Amino acid sequence: MTKLTEDVIREIFGDKTFFKGQDYYDNGHVLGAVKLENTLYAQVLGSASVPYEVRANIDDPNISTECTCPVGNMCKHGVALLLQWANDSSSFTDADIFIGSIEKMSKDEIINILKSLIKQNPSLINEFSLETGENPEVNIDAISDKIGWIVHGELDYYHVWDAIRRLEEIKKMADRLMEKESYKGAAEIYLALVKGGVVAYEEGTDDSDGGMGDFVSGCIEDFNKCLIEITDSYYKDKLLEKILGIIEGEDYGLEISEMLRGAVTVENIGRIESYLMQKLKVARKNPDGLGYNSYHWSSVKTTNHP
Repeated sequence: MTKLTEDVIREIFGDKTFFKGQDYYDNGHVLGAVKLENTLYAQVLGSASVPYEVRANIDDPNISTECTCPVGNMCKHGVALLLQWANDSSSFTDADIFIGSIEKMSKDEIINILKSLIKQNPSLINEFSLETGENPEVNIDAISDKIGWIVHGELDYYHVWDAIRRLEEIKKMADRLMEKESYKGAAEIYLALVKGGVVAYEEGTDDSDGGMGDFVSGCIEDFNKCLIEITDSYYKDKLLEKILGIIEGEDYGLEISEMLRGAVTVENIGRIESYLMQKLKVARKNPDGLGYNSYHWSSVKTTNHP
């Protein structure tokens, strides 16, 4: 494990980032520090409403840090974490010791620990569910609530990337479900994330860098991959209602209508076509003063209608 000193950290990050991180460390902004093998973890108080999640790899000769702040890597929050380790390693909870102690525990003791963890953070059950069973259940209501909490409020330029990274953590759950071929569960999460992206725009998110839009596009793409694998027409019909509901309120150019491609079936294609034609008529009757969706529908062409 690399021996860290303030001089080494300063050399790695440069003076500007180092001194900013030193201020964070000096003011006690590093919280809940943990060491697991050769990685350090902590929360660091910053400008966001919630602490940033920071990790540092201290085994690699080229020490690296990752953070949920807009900078992402090798930031001042990473400096603060490394300074905490260099100056007070005893303040870190040694997860290796805890894991070693688990090996000596009884089944009941381990179950009680898990119960305590889940009570403190109920969303963990979703993570555990993905690791056990071939067809894990998805608590989509709990996941949707978490997404709603992340995108709630006007996210300015400096905080939107923190929100995106938190949404990406939820997307990883869907990605793992898709890998396990649990396509319905994955599709539900992707759909909830797309809806969350629309809500973020409605709340006034500053997405001048396009990060939120790119994230939503990725969710739409993966959603459609799932629907290709789903053959249950009744289930697709249920998803169709949700998709149309999102489309109805979306006017930000997020291409939500692309989700219709995967949801179309022989049974519901007539309803989709009727919906699109109705939108087309509205757009053609009143083209002035309408938003993105109206112009989008005005360009829609179907195989059965002019």
